[in-house]
Amino acid sequence: MFLIVDCGLTCVHSYNVNFVGMVLPGDELDVRIKHTAMHDGNFVVGVTTVNQRGEKVLEGTAEVSQPTTVYAFTGQGSQEQGMAPRLPAPSGILPTPT
Repeated sequence: MFLIVDCGLTCVHSYNVNFVGMVLPGDELDVRIKHTAMHDGNFVVGVTTVNQRGEKVLEGTAEVSQPTTVYAFTGQGSQEQGMAPRLPAPSGILPTPT
């Protein structure tokens, strides 16, 4: 559920919803959203809503964008100039720094 709530409705690409039961005034509804598949890099979620009597009143699906993910690796950029001479005795695998 956080996927749709966090991005508002701007990340919902498509949806299909059907009422399968009657909603009466005063009914308490429980909405359940479950990730069911992937399509073109987007999440496909199933939506089911039941009333307090356990009767299903709505079901549907929606295609939702994934949140942006960033992977950052320090890699080779974490070294500093001149650190090689401070390393312990050479192992013989790499040439000795001059």
